[in-house]
Amino acid sequence: MNGATNTARIDRSAPSAPTVTGGGGATNCARRKTVSASGSSDGVGSGVAHYQYRVSADNGVTWGVTTSGSSVRLATRGVYVVQFQAVDNVGLLSAWAPATPVTANTVCIR
Repeated sequence: MNGATNTARIDRSAPSAPTVTGGGGATNCARRKTVSASGSSDGVGSGVAHYQYRVSADNGVTWGVTTSGSSVRLATRGVYVVQFQAVDNVGLLSAWAPATPVTANTVCIR
């Protein structure tokens, strides 16, 4: 027998890293900012299930707990770096993005 009903696909490919927006840099301070992730794809894999993020208050030296979500709203005074990664439907992870602090993922809260 041939056909789609007896075809198995194995997903060994991690999703692409997301695009991160909303930061503003270390000198563009505000009372609140929301940083978001989007745009990941999984090619011919299982599909993107969700995003997760982590936040650093020391320019990426140490990181807080990894949390599920495609955005994070920051409102506590300080300068933060936020990174996101995509998770596909079989649990494969993209790289953290952006890999280094840049304007898009650096947030200054006054």
